[in-house]
Amino acid sequence: MNPLEKAPARPTWRLTVIAALALLSSCAEPVDPNVCQILSDNYLLDSDFALEKQDPQSKHWSTLQHAGETSFEFIIENGELTINKIGTQPWGVFRQKLRTDELGGARMAYTAEIKLDLTPEGMRAFPIGGGLSLAARSGNNRIVLLSKLNHEPRLGKTDWLPVEVIVDLPSNTKIIDLDFIHQASGVLQVRNPSFHRVDAESTACAITPTNE
Repeated sequence: MNPLEKAPARPTWRLTVIAALALLSSCAEPVDPNVCQILSDNYLLDSDFALEKQDPQSKHWSTLQHAGETSFEFIIENGELTINKIGTQPWGVFRQKLRTDELGGARMAYTAEIKLDLTPEGMRAFPIGGGLSLAARSGNNRIVLLSKLNHEPRLGKTDWLPVEVIVDLPSNTKIIDLDFIHQASGVLQVRNPSFHRVDAESTACAITPTNE
């Protein structure tokens, strides 16, 4: 090219796009290292209990309790689940059973907001309390991981507060029981539950230590 000739101008639209991308990059908020980063949508279905409220026979949630007389009420109002002990049996459970071929080996966070009015009076079950319980099962229904009430608080009288359990699912996980378990005396309330894949490389997503 003749040195006196001008180089062809770069298209204006391309310069605009490059400038916009650079601006977005410079303005992006840094990742907070103290917050566990979520990597998936919520695997829990009907997480506001709306379908269960319309039809207690919905396919997403089920209830069970220790054998014997009816000892637990399961009530849903305004997106909140209330489990109230009304009898002598030691435990009641509100459960979603997740069947999956894709989560074996993943780090997962099971979270919810809970409100407690629970006492250990008359209870012999262990651990005593109310909150989150997770069981991972193999294809033949054998339990390969169990986390039961592995958070604090799980007893006492509280306002709404968040709790979470973070686990590494065994590679042979095919079924996951995601429970709200009442194993005390009094009332357990739950709202906004979730089950997400999280970043295993982040220190903020460390596996939850086991309660003693």
